[in-house]
Amino acid sequence: MSRLFCLSNHDCDVVEIQTNMPYIAFVIKEIVRANIAKLIDELDGGVPTRAARRCGIQQRTLDRYYKGETQPTIEFVATVAKGYGFEAWQLLVIGFDPANPPMLNKQSKAERELYEKLKAAFTVAKNGQ
Repeated sequence: MSRLFCLSNHDCDVVEIQTNMPYIAFVIKEIVRANIAKLIDELDGGVPTRAARRCGIQQRTLDRYYKGETQPTIEFVATVAKGYGFEAWQLLVIGFDPANPPMLNKQSKAERELYEKLKAAFTVAKNGQ
């Protein structure tokens, strides 16, 4: 069971849900792997050595993620994204296109409130409360 914070206007703080975490982790790994491959192919001529140098990471580290051997951490995703001038969240988008990256629209009041609820929920979850 996983704990999921209720983000609606309903009177709930936490609901219990069942998730298939290994599958979710696999999907995230594959999305990140595919998007890193696109970055390397399209912006570094398919040369992982250039990508590693650009991002300031070791070649072997990049290779493990590039080949899908390792589950990416958010720190790794953020480092690669920054090296290419993107935000970490953009590398988590299915079908990421470096030439036409996903963009966020200006947030509405409801979206800002949702963001704040998410941020608070993740902070609580991160701290193990």
